[in-house]
Amino acid sequence: MEQQHTVPEPPQNERYDSKIRSSYQSFSKTQKRIANYILNHRETVLQSSITVLAKKIGTNPATITRFCQALRYKGFNELKFFMENDLILSNNIPVEITKEDSISAGIQKLLSYNIQSLNDTMLLMDEKEIKKAISLIVNAQKVYFYAQGGTGSAAQFGYHLFLQVGLQATASRTPP
Repeated sequence: MEQQHTVPEPPQNERYDSKIRSSYQSFSKTQKRIANYILNHRETVLQSSITVLAKKIGTNPATITRFCQALRYKGFNELKFFMENDLILSNNIPVEITKEDSISAGIQKLLSYNIQSLNDTMLLMDEKEIKKAISLIVNAQKVYFYAQGGTGSAAQFGYHLFLQVGLQATASRTPP
């Protein structure tokens, strides 16, 4: 039976800043200091590790993790993910590139689209399943890439990548 994966919804399907503001009154003094910093220094937070952020705020990483969990995020990385997602969505850059777009605008639209695609992919990832797949691949005698139709180049790409890291692989456009 095939295991079904679902895309997790953002905690409470609410923007991170709205969650902070709606919970603010129930926060401890330290949590309010963290909340204020996050709300007032979004770019710095997005560029900081949890350790660096803790030093800037005058607390420790575990306290920041507990703050994130109080907002129903798994931890700091998930909070940052949703902060970045809100930032991208608030820019509301359309994907359609028109003749009137400058090269810079076209690049920005493509970049935005690719960032969103990567964020969506990250939501689908299951670390346990990825570890299991890596173990199966590394321990396999040979990895077979099969392609049909327009996916032949992807199979060839996988084949070449695996050969570069020393794994036995083969690629075929049709199954044996």
